[in-house]
Amino acid sequence: MPMPKFSVVIPAYNVAPYIEKAVRSVMEQTFNDVEIIVINDGSTDNTLDILKKIESNEKKCMIFTIKNGGLPHARNYGLDKANGEYVIFLDGDDFLDSNFFAAMSEYINCHETTDVLFGDAKTWQDGVIRDGFDRKFQKDGYIESYMHKSNELRTPIWTCVFVVKKAFLEKYNLTFYEGIHFWEDFAMYMCCLMLSPGHFVDEAIGYYRIRTGSITHSSYHPSKNDHVARIFSYVEDFAKQNCPERLSIIQIVRHYNIYKFVVNCIKCGYIDEALNYAEQWQDDLRAFTQDGGLIRDRLRCRLLLTRKRWVYKLLA
Repeated sequence: MPMPKFSVVIPAYNVAPYIEKAVRSVMEQTFNDVEIIVINDGSTDNTLDILKKIESNEKKCMIFTIKNGGLPHARNYGLDKANGEYVIFLDGDDFLDSNFFAAMSEYINCHETTDVLFGDAKTWQDGVIRDGFDRKFQKDGYIESYMHKSNELRTPIWTCVFVVKKAFLEKYNLTFYEGIHFWEDFAMYMCCLMLSPGHFVDEAIGYYRIRTGSITHSSYHPSKNDHVARIFSYVEDFAKQNCPERLSIIQIVRHYNIYKFVVNCIKCGYIDEALNYAEQWQDDLRAFTQDGGLIRDRLRCRLLLTRKRWVYKLLA
């Protein structure tokens, strides 16, 4: 069989109310050279029953059931099964505009080097659609192109619009970081955009569903900070091995996020945790005050470095 242009990997864990819309949004594309790979990640609801009904009527849809291993593991399992030239990872509760792959294919055919692409994203919450990205940061370029003046990294961080050439992932042995339950897709984006310019395709639209109870939108807890800190260590190690010239930009982004960790702890009432993080990551906080972010952030960071409980309570 000839290689399909696109492989869509859809991990599915207990998404029975949403999975049919996700899969059908791929089946009903105006561009048809697409294979669909759904990974049922040990669902305990009727997700699998819905998928079997779809599979029986759609030859391009392949269903694999595995023991629950988490979202990164399911994505990596699907990536291994993918035959397409390009791969997209669509979560089981998100969906695509019917013109998504037609727009992507047209762009690829008109440009020589397109290892990494992303489309426009909108959020979907209770039937209400909103723009998802700050459009000033929707542009082509390496990772530096997405830096805000605050030192925040504003990349296309929603998986539903991120398209990458499979050979590119294989060349650099890139997979999703397993064992992490928060921001694991962000690590993939940072690694890709350090190595290749991302191309923005305005006409390709994905819909990111915001729903209560999802991993990303669960209530804040300081333990999330530890996951993200591990992500930055992973990305820094990757940069050292593959693109050391971009290590400094990753470190600047790390410093900003460490600062935000401590601020978020304080805002959510975790004063003890904030004090502990400020001590643990004081080198990152000091570096942030020198990185050239927004003045108000750097001044607040200097207050964090005092590690005084009464100061933190004033900042709450």
